[in-house]
Formats: sequence, C-alpha cells, structure tokens
Amino acid sequence: MSNVPTVYNYSPSDGMYLNATLADPSPLETDVWLYPAHSTTIAPPKVGNNQSAFFIEGKWEIKDDYRGQIWYDKQTLFPVLIDTLGKPQDRLSPIKPSLLDTQVKRIVIDANTLVSRIVYEMFPTPIEFHTFNLMASLVGPEAFLPIKGSPIRNSIDAIAETFGLSAQEYADNVVKTI
Repeated sequence: MSNVPTVYNYSPSDGMYLNATLADPSPLETDVWLYPAHSTTIAPPKVGNNQSAFFIEGKWEIKDDYRGQIWYDKQTLFPVLIDTLGKPQDRLSPIKPSLLDTQVKRIVIDANTLVSRIVYEMFPTPIEFHTFNLMASLVGPEAFLPIKGSPIRNSIDAIAETFGLSAQEYADNVVKTI
C-alpha cells in the first residue's frame, strides 16, 4: 500500500474549506483510494485574518470573511452581526463606540425624532409640509419659528440648547436639511 493521500473537505453549499482528512482504502482494490463527496486532493491556500478558502469550479479562491463578528453602524451606533461574505459595508465599523459617542448620538436621534414630530404636528399632510419648505425657502426660517413660550418653541429651544445653538440657529439648520 502506498502513501495515504490527504483529502481536503469543503462545504457542499458554498465550497468553504472545512478540514483535512485521509482517504480511505478501497476494500476491493489495492492502491485505490476512496474520496468522500465534496473533497479534493488539491491543498487549500493559506488564508489571513478575516479570510476563508472556497473550492469553486475546481480551484481554491480566497474570500473576505467577517461572518460572526459584531460591527457597529456609524450612523446609529447599533451593533450589527455580520452574516454575509465579503467586506462589511462602509457604514459599519469594527470599533465599539464609546459611551459618550452613544449618548451624543442618542441626543441627536431624540432631537431629530422630536423635530419630526413637531413638523408633523405643524404640517400633517405632505402638501402642507411641501408648502412649508417652499415658504421657508422664500421668506426664511425665522418666519416659521413658533412664538416664545409656546410648547413647540420650548421644545425647539431645548433641542437647540443641547447643540449649543440658539433657536434661530437651530431653525436655520433644520430648514437647510429639509
């Protein structure tokens, strides 16, 4: 009996390298080896961090593989489980946000949510909202800032204060982003 060949097993679903084993000898013939399904005698290439080898159409390919890792959405700071092959989207970062980043982002999200509610209460239909945008662009946002002391103005003042802005500066920025 000659040397036992090494067999490299791969996943039947996507070709990902699984492990190496030894071929089994044929019980009927000498010097004949039995190879399991989804295996090859071609050795897979060495892979680096966050890479996996895949046997595709008779040859090995290296692909980026971050599956199973937790990354963080740069916009919302929420954790995201990577579950697909390839490099994660640009909007994601492997660096866990600090508590300060999280708190600041929450204030911004809360402020934007509050502004959305205020705008919806002021302009419940898309036509009214569109009219507001048109008017604000013609006469400027100061014409649409609610009267001081009103509940909506108090909300706007509180939001603006968290950003170190006056209500007028905040209204200017909101209108620019609408």
